[in-house]
Amino acid sequence: MGIARVGYHGLLFAQFAYFLYAFGSTHITDALIIAQTLPFLLSSLFNRGFTHILIPLFTEFREQKGEEKAWKFASALLFFSLLALIGLMLLIVILAPFLIRLLAPGFSPEDQALGTRLLRYLSVFVILNGIIGIPRCLYFAYHSFTVPAVTSLFLSTSVIVAIFLFKDLLGIYAVVLGTLVGGAMQLFVLFGFLNVGKRKFRWFFHLQAEGIGEFTRLLGPRLVLMVITRFNVVVDRGFASGLGPAFVSALSYADRICTAPLEFLNATFGVVIMPVLSGDVALGNMEEFKERLGQYVRLASFFIVPVTIFFLLSGGPIIQLLFQGGAYGIQGVSLTTAALIFYSLGLVPVSISTTLRGGFFALKDTVTPLKVGIWGFFCNFLLNY
Repeated sequence: MGIARVGYHGLLFAQFAYFLYAFGSTHITDALIIAQTLPFLLSSLFNRGFTHILIPLFTEFREQKGEEKAWKFASALLFFSLLALIGLMLLIVILAPFLIRLLAPGFSPEDQALGTRLLRYLSVFVILNGIIGIPRCLYFAYHSFTVPAVTSLFLSTSVIVAIFLFKDLLGIYAVVLGTLVGGAMQLFVLFGFLNVGKRKFRWFFHLQAEGIGEFTRLLGPRLVLMVITRFNVVVDRGFASGLGPAFVSALSYADRICTAPLEFLNATFGVVIMPVLSGDVALGNMEEFKERLGQYVRLASFFIVPVTIFFLLSGGPIIQLLFQGGAYGIQGVSLTTAALIFYSLGLVPVSISTTLRGGFFALKDTVTPLKVGIWGFFCNFLLNY
């Protein structure tokens, strides 16, 4: 898993750098980033949102009710999720022009038209990337991390190849092509290996399948929290769309660079600790739960504090050294650096709060993180305004 995770982040870096080199920071990249916002947000709600709810619930089913009932619950959940994702995709296709105007009120009519076309194509990604959250959680519940880690390489690889092969022919649409192909590859492989070993997946559908009600009850506050947390990015981009061309791109690039350490932290031990904490809670080992959670908070701080200092002192020169070139010039570097400085100030509190949220979710407490998230959203909106 470790090698795959290093490869994953290496490919993310390569994809980001190649995208900047190929397309730079323009009104066209602004349109793509706005079009990506909603499909990526919605698929993330299913993909990542399920992790903190499904893993402890599936683990509890296995421990207390047996393998068969646990897998019936997972299968029924997959069916209902697929129906929901198809419905969301159709809504995006129909409402695309309105959604683009809502997400980027400062766009010109031409950029809004481009964003609408891109959004309709990317709506398919809601299904491709959203549904993989369930098989990923099932792998993690069995402490099997290799297949999810390897499939995580597919998306970035596909985007890089698509840009290289089709940039001159398709322009910015090459990114869309790579995104959809990579998402389909992930989906195919994750489900293809799901029945290996003890994992016995079978399709099961029942309107009152055991566990669905409890999952929905726990997921509701979690989804609201994720919407609020990620809607901060939507608000930021909406305000940036009125500042002129390239501002949305600069803000997105800075956010991408700043959150990379957090993504690495979550990918290397975030998905691993969740089954462990959930197991402690399920077995009633609360003292071990508290001790582990404290260790994870200290580890997160130990990793993120030096990264924050590094970004504050050397962010600009690093961006210029690593990314400037091709279509990405000095103006784009300057805008991105300014945004990165302010984003960096929030790295430490975000890393600690993310770790603590995992503890609350293992305890099946989704209300407390929700209250904190609502407060943070209003603060972000007022400061933007």
